[in-house]
Amino acid sequence: VDLARVFSTCVESFGLIHPSKEWNKQQHLLITLLGIQQGRLLIWGDVLGITDSSPARDTRLDQPIFREPIEERLQTITFRLSRETKAVALSKYGLKPPKRFTSEYERALDINRLGAFRTRFWAMTPHDSWKDRRGVGVTVTQTHWTIADNTKFSDYVAAVRTDVDDLISLMGVQDEQIDRAMKHDIKALGWHPVFDKGKAARDMTSLRLIRDACVQAYPAYSAETKGALKYLEEEWSDNYASMRASRRQSEATPTVPKGSMKVPEKKGTGNAKADATPLKPRKQGFLASLRQLSFGKTKNSTPRSGNEKTSTANSKTLTATPSTTDPERSKSASEAKPDNEDGEALMPQRSMSMTAVPTGR
Repeated sequence: VDLARVFSTCVESFGLIHPSKEWNKQQHLLITLLGIQQGRLLIWGDVLGITDSSPARDTRLDQPIFREPIEERLQTITFRLSRETKAVALSKYGLKPPKRFTSEYERALDINRLGAFRTRFWAMTPHDSWKDRRGVGVTVTQTHWTIADNTKFSDYVAAVRTDVDDLISLMGVQDEQIDRAMKHDIKALGWHPVFDKGKAARDMTSLRLIRDACVQAYPAYSAETKGALKYLEEEWSDNYASMRASRRQSEATPTVPKGSMKVPEKKGTGNAKADATPLKPRKQGFLASLRQLSFGKTKNSTPRSGNEKTSTANSKTLTATPSTTDPERSKSASEAKPDNEDGEALMPQRSMSMTAVPTGR
């Protein structure tokens, strides 16, 4: 477990270096070469089975004659910058602390192999904090750096490559094994069973950086990127073709505006009574039923109020009136003058209060 922790700390230290300018391609190429060394170191650990507790683990890892030089090389890679002052790191390796504080690690070149290693390391070690899960020990000073001088930083990359080559030769691991695994990882960057635009764009950027950065240092790795890039480009073209086809199909299909949609009206039969919805009879309330109680009186009993008497009398009069009444006369017709009791016609009389009407002489 102790050796696995030292190895994990060394592997994670590669992510502490960042480009100072995102648009500086030369800095990205140098960090890509540093990521190649991280990938070679991870493959070396997988070949020996550092995070493996099965019999496939190389027994030489537990022998002091091999274990001590391995730990020494790993710690050299890890503490090469932390043991130096900021002035020495700048003058010797062209690195300086970032202007803004950051706790984010630089994205690994081969995130798949690094992620698999983190999973195995997390499963075999006791974890008390998030730092252990990430593989960074609590004893390591997590100082992030940015590239200030490209030429001096290339010397740092060369020194790390020398340390990784020494570890490979120390344990007798064949270079062909490392190269075969690296080619497989590069080819896997172009393999996307489920096409995702974001992941495909990141992997395409990584493949182009590997192609340009490894032309001189690792020509075989640079050549391996051609097939992966070709496959990704075909995936992009197929994806865009399907998108165009679906867009054209949607444009060709007429769409009905929401405002033009009308709800069909129900046609009636012409009979208002038949078309009208029958109303349910209204149920009689509890209080109304109490009002109808006579409390011992009959329906024809004398009402208690005068208003009730009047209304009762009027109702009786209306019911007694025969239905064969004379039709109402026209209001324009002259009314007949009523007669007196003797049957004589009434004559108009002059009021006594009025003065005498003057007569003509």
